[in-house]
Amino acid sequence: MTRLEAAVAELAAAIREDLARQAPEPDPPESVLTVTEAAAALKIGRSRLYRELTAEPPRLRSIVIGRARRIPRSALADYLLAGQR
Repeated sequence: MTRLEAAVAELAAAIREDLARQAPEPDPPESVLTVTEAAAALKIGRSRLYRELTAEPPRLRSIVIGRARRIPRSALADYLLAGQR
């Protein structure tokens, strides 16, 4: 390896290290609850929770994955804050 090749390889390694240090940490995925868990957290029944989810417009955000519905934890906080207005 020539001196030039060695210098280029060293520079490339330094750039890779610098980029690795600057890379932002990925956000952790938001935790989600089942309908039963969300209803228990809000201290309401499942039927009432489904009414809140299917209202027009929905009063509580949810995610549908196939046939399963999940409620993000942040949606519970938004729902509770909206009820205080």
